[in-house]
Amino acid sequence: MLGTSALVGGATQIPSSFTNFMGSGSVAPLRRYFTPQRVIAMGIIMLIISFVFLVIGGVKTPYWVLLVAGAFEGFGNGACFNELQVKVQQDADKEDVPVATSFSFLIRMLSQTFTASIFGLVMNGALRKGVNRSNGTITMKMMNKLSDATNISSLPAHLIPQMRVILHNGLHNIMLVALVLMLISLGINIWAQRMEKNAGVKVE
Repeated sequence: MLGTSALVGGATQIPSSFTNFMGSGSVAPLRRYFTPQRVIAMGIIMLIISFVFLVIGGVKTPYWVLLVAGAFEGFGNGACFNELQVKVQQDADKEDVPVATSFSFLIRMLSQTFTASIFGLVMNGALRKGVNRSNGTITMKMMNKLSDATNISSLPAHLIPQMRVILHNGLHNIMLVALVLMLISLGINIWAQRMEKNAGVKVE
């Protein structure tokens, strides 16, 4: 959306790379004090914070906000994925650990592919809606050039602000859907914590 180079755009992923490692490494120490569900809840909250940053961000959101959002996202992913993988292995019978681990990884890959497809539909819907509202002054071909720093100079300068608003709407809708999904995940996590707590009380 900002029309930066691939290097500058890719730099937004650097904080998440470091914090992903930190989040993954924090799982073992946190498990000494918290249940698996609470550790997962912490990761989900980190992801929610990340998406809140991106949802409230406007077209002219400062670059550093993207870096901060990426840092929270990386920590949340690292904590959630590591804890969920370990929990699957702990909950499975010893002889079923290989199958459970492989199946868990397969489900994760399929869910990422499925969700990426949904996000693509959300983006295309927003872009198509914005292009239609321009009454022919903006085309999808022009929108495709907007994200390429080498081609942005070929676009009409007076239309670029409007095109960035259209692209921002698509990205904003994706972040909004992601935020809703994370809030649903947090709700399920809280429900699971209550179920575990009630089960523990009955056992005692």
